[in-house]
Amino acid sequence: MDKLGLGDSRLHIFNAMILLATFGYFRCIWGPQAAWAIYTDIKSAWNVFEYNNDCLLKDMAVSLGIPLDKACREELLPNWLAILVLSTNLVLIGLNYFWYSKMLTRTIGRFGKSGRRVPVAEKLKEK
Repeated sequence: MDKLGLGDSRLHIFNAMILLATFGYFRCIWGPQAAWAIYTDIKSAWNVFEYNNDCLLKDMAVSLGIPLDKACREELLPNWLAILVLSTNLVLIGLNYFWYSKMLTRTIGRFGKSGRRVPVAEKLKEK
């Protein structure tokens, strides 16, 4: 907008407010809710096992007295995958909040509290 000469216009302020509102809602409100849904799905699937009928340890487990459900089970969700997904989600949510705070700081600094763009000369006079 600055390159078009619309840096001080109401359209520029409206554009900034729409950007802040959509980013704030989808990245900082809806995003953590979706991440929570993923967390609950992963938590419910974490300790679910499937019995493998083609288990090679079946004969050895029977001879050692180990129950077949413990010797011949396979995880449906590997631990490394669950930890990777959850930690990546946590980092991305943190980055979303960090960048949103930077966007707010930049917008407030640019337009000031009056809602209009504050020229650089006025900022220098204040200091």
